[in-house]
Amino acid sequence: MSLKISILAFFGLIGLSACSSINVPKIDLMGGSSAFDEDIQNIDSSIPSVDEAPEMPTDVRSDEDWDQSAKTLMTVRDGFSVPDKEYEQPSEAELKAMYQELKNQAQAYKADDPK
Repeated sequence: MSLKISILAFFGLIGLSACSSINVPKIDLMGGSSAFDEDIQNIDSSIPSVDEAPEMPTDVRSDEDWDQSAKTLMTVRDGFSVPDKEYEQPSEAELKAMYQELKNQAQAYKADDPK
């Protein structure tokens, strides 16, 4: 059985090697040059080639350094707690007074502006 498989494989390889030596004529199925061929010939020459690519930087932090920094930030974040302080809401009169004071400051700034 293995002898038959070996013989078939041998003849198969011989057949495939014979196919590679046949010259097949170039057949143009598109009927002339395509728009893609024209685009290839008109490629913008200002586009840099792969040989002009910059070198990979060597002063980049390692993955371990990034991980350590992230873990440090997460530790700081997890240790933060919002203080329990209640803020008093200003009264209506206090809000109007603060508004008037800010309005007066804006008017003084405008008056000081040379035109």
